[in-house]
Amino acid sequence: MERVIVSGDTQKPAVAEAWATLLPWIRERAEVVVEDAHLDADLRSTPADLVVVFGGDGAILSVARRLAGSPVPVVGVNFGKLGFLAELQPDSLREHFDAILAGDCAVSPRMMLACELVRDGRTVASHLAVNDAVVSRGALSRLITIGLFVDGRRTTTYNGDGVIVSTPTGSTAHSLS
Repeated sequence: MERVIVSGDTQKPAVAEAWATLLPWIRERAEVVVEDAHLDADLRSTPADLVVVFGGDGAILSVARRLAGSPVPVVGVNFGKLGFLAELQPDSLREHFDAILAGDCAVSPRMMLACELVRDGRTVASHLAVNDAVVSRGALSRLITIGLFVDGRRTTTYNGDGVIVSTPTGSTAHSLS
C-alpha cells in the first residue's frame, strides 16, 4: 500500500469540508502516514510515496519547503485563486487519484533556491524558496552590495537597492499573476 501525507490548512472552511470528506476516502486507497492539518508538521523525515495538499499555491510552497531534499511527489488540490501549482480541482481528485498513486502521470521536478544571508562571514538567516528570493536594503534608502553565489561559487556582485532571484517556477507564476 502506498504511503501518503495529506496536508492542508483546515482553518479554511472549504479545505476543512474537503478534508472531512476526502481523507477517509484516501485512507481506503492508501496508508496515510501524516495528517498535516495546519501546515506545520515536520515532513522531511517521514517516509512517503506521495503528498496530497489541499490548498492553493501558498500551501504547496509551504509543504515544498518542509520536504526540501526529499524526492516525494506533491499533488495539489486547488482551494486558492490561481492554482498554478495546484493542478487538480476538488471534484477531480477522485477521478485521478488511483492513476497518480500508480505513477501513471507526469512528474515535473521543481528547482529550489537555498538562500543565506551572510554578514561578516557569519550566516544570519537561511531560507528555502521554490518561487523566488528577494534581497533588499530594507527601510533605509542606501546602496547595498550583494554577492551572488551559485553552488558555493561567487557568480557576480550587485550594487543597488536589491535583487530578485527567481526559479523557472517563480518567474512563470509571477507572469501569470
